[in-house]
Amino acid sequence: MASCLLLSIDGIAIVCTAAHVADNSPKHTLYIGGEAGVGVRLVYIPEGAFSGTIAPAGDRDLDYFDIAFWPLPASAIAALGAVVFLDSSRLTDQMPTENRLYTAMGYPRSRNKTKVNHSKKSIDTRISMYTANVEQRPALAAELGISGADHLFLSGETRSFAGNSGRVNTFGPRGLSGGALLDLGEFAPPEFVKTDSQTNALLSGMIIEYYEEHRALMAVRISLIVASIRRALAQDGLGAKR
Repeated sequence: MASCLLLSIDGIAIVCTAAHVADNSPKHTLYIGGEAGVGVRLVYIPEGAFSGTIAPAGDRDLDYFDIAFWPLPASAIAALGAVVFLDSSRLTDQMPTENRLYTAMGYPRSRNKTKVNHSKKSIDTRISMYTANVEQRPALAAELGISGADHLFLSGETRSFAGNSGRVNTFGPRGLSGGALLDLGEFAPPEFVKTDSQTNALLSGMIIEYYEEHRALMAVRISLIVASIRRALAQDGLGAKR
């Protein structure tokens, strides 16, 4: 149905997703899938478990930050198996440049809707990735009434390259909500041709919406998300576990 991030914020294990995903909790039973394997199971998300941004005038379509999070209990962490919760060393607030590439990663609905096997009571998944440049979108920001400084706009074309398959139709964005926007680094000479160095993709944002007219995937910057969760945890008296 959607995607999510696993974060470690000051030692607290957090599941973070788009608030419009969490809004489904009263209507649908929500679960999180972790590592596949013996003894690992889907983790049930209790109704009301998520905290997050408040929908303006009760309309989530007007929430352009769209953040929901759940501090996981120890039992849920264990049930997810050997997953990795990303701490500050795996996050980045690097400003986009012309030669910097980003990848949107998550579980689009179009590629996963047939992955539930009801007879075997099993679920398979297919993760998908789309890579492009992050661009300034002042017209879209103005239309939404935001500055754009707290968001990243990934160019989302309807046709894209898929390796040996050539140009194909880009998969639909539904289901990417709550997924990762990864900063891959600079891809331009001489950096691109270096073979003696290795860099890891860093988490730069969380995808929340696709605007078809502007052909743009919008993500909230991860630095804003972490700051928002820290404030909420402090208000709830959970504090920092060090």
